[in-house]
Amino acid sequence: MQEERDRIIVMSKIDPLTQLKNRRALFEHLKSELQSQKRKRKKSSQEVWFAVVLLKRFKRINAYVGEIGGDTAIQTIGYRLNQCVDQDAGIVARYSGTEFGIAFTGTKNCFHETIQSIRKALGEVILFKGKEIQLDFAIAAAGSNVAGNTVDALRTAVDSTISKIRREHEQALLFYDEALHKETKQRKLLEEQVRSSVIDGEFVSWFQPILFAKGADKINLEALARWPKNGGIITPDKFIPIATETGLWEVLDNQLFLSACNQIRPLIDLNLVQDLSVNVSPIKFAASNFVERLGDQLADINFPPERLVLEITESALVEDTELFRRQIYALHALGIKIAVDDFGTGYSNLRNLIELPIDSVKIDRSLIKSLITDDRATMLVSTLVQWARAINVSVVAEGVETETQAILLRALGCNRLQGYHFGRAMSSKRLVDRIPVLLQQDSNSDLDNEDTWDAA
Repeated sequence: MQEERDRIIVMSKIDPLTQLKNRRALFEHLKSELQSQKRKRKKSSQEVWFAVVLLKRFKRINAYVGEIGGDTAIQTIGYRLNQCVDQDAGIVARYSGTEFGIAFTGTKNCFHETIQSIRKALGEVILFKGKEIQLDFAIAAAGSNVAGNTVDALRTAVDSTISKIRREHEQALLFYDEALHKETKQRKLLEEQVRSSVIDGEFVSWFQPILFAKGADKINLEALARWPKNGGIITPDKFIPIATETGLWEVLDNQLFLSACNQIRPLIDLNLVQDLSVNVSPIKFAASNFVERLGDQLADINFPPERLVLEITESALVEDTELFRRQIYALHALGIKIAVDDFGTGYSNLRNLIELPIDSVKIDRSLIKSLITDDRATMLVSTLVQWARAINVSVVAEGVETETQAILLRALGCNRLQGYHFGRAMSSKRLVDRIPVLLQQDSNSDLDNEDTWDAA
């Protein structure tokens, strides 16, 4: 009976597919090694290391070689990792479905050599039934001297390192060091501030003008999120990823949308603003109840649907063409306009766009930036404008920063212009004062480019 119990205990710590230790056994080993290090009174150059090998885009491998081929790849990876790690210094474990964990006790140099051996081993192709499998992987690692001498401290450090790898994509190997430790602390503080500011309603909608190229008696606006903080303004690229990771973005996005509509509705009623544009994430756009919910929200605040423009990125249109087609037609039926953002980045099939009730395309700012110095950019913009005109779609050029760009874009036939040359994003209070100035100017005139980042 005792032998059977012992066998069950041993098997409970083994991954059945790879026959490696499992996650539970890995943490037990880490705990034992950390306690052993604590008992050593003399200062040692050795420390306890924890690393996670992440297999990226493994679904593509399963799609390529099937589930059995995927399992074979996992087994091969486990074997190679085990061969790279000195069994007297550490262990390899199956950490999750497509992740492997490594616990290692030794000097920094020894651990780095082990990691380099792993990178070399995993860089070699895996053969399965005549097919070559090339792995895409990353490694996140932390040592107890920097991260701390508890299992939780090492796990937190590696989790922070994994998050950074996923945010920055290009990282294939990242160690948790003092700089990342400081960055992690700052990020946690920022997460707490974002959470508090969402609860307190501190985020605001600002608006950037979109001018009609040939002049008009009203303007369009794009709503942009801003975070007034410590006397300055924090831009979306800093807080939206954090709000998304912490599960706060849906609430914040809804707050900002309703705020933008309520602020601009009076200007629409005064015939000063024609349309309000808002950005929509692909995930939100693809939600099954998105159209119905949006229609209800507009009805609740009495905002005219025909004055709303939803901006969806060109790259999103290739994710699920049929789904987006249904959503776009449903929105069109409500009178809501659709704009394709970042147009010209080469993702979409122009034929698909022709078949959809698209109202406008926004030429990517990277093309506008190259307009004056690169003839190819000019030719591409000209071609896009002609294509859009042929199917009765308006063209918005975003990122216009100079008078020369504005003149050329008007000559090429762009319908609307947007960029710092005409005005940065500004509060609705500032916008009210600014609109008469914008309407008095031809869009190709040199407008007053004063700083409009005040938080009024």
